[in-house]
Amino acid sequence: MPMGSEVKLVNWPGLRTRRGSKPEDARLSAPLTGGNEEETRATIAAMAAVVDDAIVDPTVMRLANGLRKAHTNAHVRARVLYDWLHRFMRFTPDPPGVELLQHPRHLLSVVEAKDSEAINAPLMALGRSSPPRIRAEGDCDDRAMLGAALARSLGLTVGFTTYREAPTLPYVHVALVVQVPGVLAPWYLDPQENIPFGLPTTQFGKDWWL
Repeated sequence: MPMGSEVKLVNWPGLRTRRGSKPEDARLSAPLTGGNEEETRATIAAMAAVVDDAIVDPTVMRLANGLRKAHTNAHVRARVLYDWLHRFMRFTPDPPGVELLQHPRHLLSVVEAKDSEAINAPLMALGRSSPPRIRAEGDCDDRAMLGAALARSLGLTVGFTTYREAPTLPYVHVALVVQVPGVLAPWYLDPQENIPFGLPTTQFGKDWWL
C-alpha cells in the first residue's frame, strides 16, 4: 500500500482501552505498509488497542474456550489456532489507498452467521473433510489482530511481526507472533502466506510485542 493511505477502523463502536487510545486517534496514523518505523509503530498501536478490546468480547471468548479444549499443551493450542485461521479466514486486500482495520468481533460474526459450529465447536469444524463455504474476509492485519486476541485468550504471549523484502525497504506484511512457555524462540503464525507453522516469512522482520 502506498504512503499516505488513510487508516479506517471498521466496526469498532465505543472502543476504549487500557492504553488510553480512541479509534479516532488511529485515523491520524500512517499505514502499516509503506510507512517508516514511526508510522508503522502508530498503526501497530492501533492494532494493539483493538486486541485489548477484543479479548473480553463474548464471541472471541467462546471461540477461544473451544480451541482450548484441543489440549492442555500450549504448543498444540497454538497449532490449532493456526489451523483455524487458515481454514476460516480468506485473504481479501484493502481498497486502494485505504488501510482497513477490522475488529475481530466483526470477522467472527461473519463466520458465526453462516457456520455457528466454527465458533461454538471449532474442533469439530476443523475435523470436517470438506473446506468451509463461508469465511471471514480481510487482509494480513485483520487476521493478525484476530489471531492475537485468540492467542492471548489461550494464555500465550503475543505480538505482531512486520516484514519487508530488504532492510532499506518499507514494511509490506504483518503476521501474528507468539511466545510459548518453555520455548526460547518465538513462533510465527502466518497461514495467509502458507508459511509452515512456527517459521518467519522472511529474515527482514521486526517483532512488536504487546
